[in-house]
Amino acid sequence: MKIVTIKATYRDDIIRFRVSLNCGIVELKEEISKRLKLEVGTFDIKYLDDDQEWILVACDADLQECMDILTSSGSNTIRLVVDDIVSILGSSVESSE
Repeated sequence: MKIVTIKATYRDDIIRFRVSLNCGIVELKEEISKRLKLEVGTFDIKYLDDDQEWILVACDADLQECMDILTSSGSNTIRLVVDDIVSILGSSVESSE
C-alpha cells in the first residue's frame, strides 16, 4: 500500500500527516477535522493541481484525480488548503413580533 504525505494549510496553521494512496474523502476530512479541531461539514478542501490552480475536492472521484496527478508528477506530497464554508442562509436574528 503506497503512502502519501498531506500538507494542509488552514488560516495560519499547517498540518502534515500521511494517508494511503487509496484513502477516501471521508477518511481525509476526518483526519483534517481531528488535527485542526474542526467539525466535518464546516470546511472545504482544495488541492494544487498540475496547472497551479486550486481545485475543490468534493467527493472520492475528485480525491482520486488529485492522487492520480500526484503519482504522475512523481511527487508523494499533496498540498491542500482548508477553507471555512461560509453559510449564507440569511440572518439568524428572528423578529419577536
